[in-house]
Amino acid sequence: MTGDVTGDVPGDVTGVAPPDHADVRFPPPALYAGVLLAGAALGRARPLGIGAADDATVRRMAGAVAVGGAVALCGGAVRRFVAAGTSPVPIHPTTALVVTGPYRFTRNPMYLGLTLGTAGIALLTGNGWTLALLVPATFVAKRSFIVPEERYLECCFGDAYRTYRGRVRRWV
Repeated sequence: MTGDVTGDVPGDVTGVAPPDHADVRFPPPALYAGVLLAGAALGRARPLGIGAADDATVRRMAGAVAVGGAVALCGGAVRRFVAAGTSPVPIHPTTALVVTGPYRFTRNPMYLGLTLGTAGIALLTGNGWTLALLVPATFVAKRSFIVPEERYLECCFGDAYRTYRGRVRRWV
């Protein structure tokens, strides 16, 4: 799979058509927005800082790098989807298997980007609650988004997806 995508959605070899989209119940960015909102609310009620006050410059620099990396990762992933003519939205049908760009290194660059961006915002704001909430949110993302999407992609693309999954890690 050296190209950008592999063919159209082929359907199942049993003659049963694959589902028309992954079984994702709510928009993935909403989970990360919820983490940010809950972290901010908890931070106002009972502040939980990150590191010592004299480390603030380093913490903010790390946060800025994380947010920048998140924007690059998510942007690169979305550009690959657009170039392939398929939707990055998991409630829409996937018509092509994207395996280039950031998808060469991670099967989930958008989720990795959302996680990295949320962590970066936590570092920028010094909000420990946001970092703490990001841990369970990662497990929710895996169960609610990633696993259903992977089942869907395997159903749609069969061996091509299994080969890709065997070659590229889920996160990094």
